[in-house]
Amino acid sequence: MITYLVIVSIILHFITFFWIITLMQRFNREAPSPNKNAEKVKAEIEDLLVAYTTEMKEENERLIKQFIDHGQEQSQQLREDTVRHDPPQRERTTKQTSPLSPLSNEQVEFDKTENEYDRSYQPPIPTDDDYKSDDVFEQSETAKVLSLANQGYSANEIAKKLGMGKGEVELLLKFYQ
Repeated sequence: MITYLVIVSIILHFITFFWIITLMQRFNREAPSPNKNAEKVKAEIEDLLVAYTTEMKEENERLIKQFIDHGQEQSQQLREDTVRHDPPQRERTTKQTSPLSPLSNEQVEFDKTENEYDRSYQPPIPTDDDYKSDDVFEQSETAKVLSLANQGYSANEIAKKLGMGKGEVELLLKFYQ
């Protein structure tokens, strides 16, 4: 009788092991592997980076166009101002320009001093005396985005509130959350 029970037990153990192996194989086929999930996240991040860089490129091109337009407006206004005003007395005695020349002596002198100033400019170096205890510090864009995200705002809402691109907000949220 004991032999009969031992044989039945061994058969049941084999059947149980067979079912366990079969279930493990099914589970491994159906469950996404960590590599597939990591590849999916990597692809999402790459897409966000491409969208963000495209957005930044468009913004940079728009900014460059504004700089060019602003520079042209300033040079036109400067030319108009130099035509309206008489040049200083010392310039009259040194060299007169013909009315057909595009730039007057005053304009040439101004351009010369402006270029010299640009080359010699050194930004101020802050010292300890420059900082006061009542100084106000502004949050970075990243901190603002994360703060609004923690308050429950969506990426679209955050982008609208901060005047940023949706891709930029999504990228920041992806990296910091």
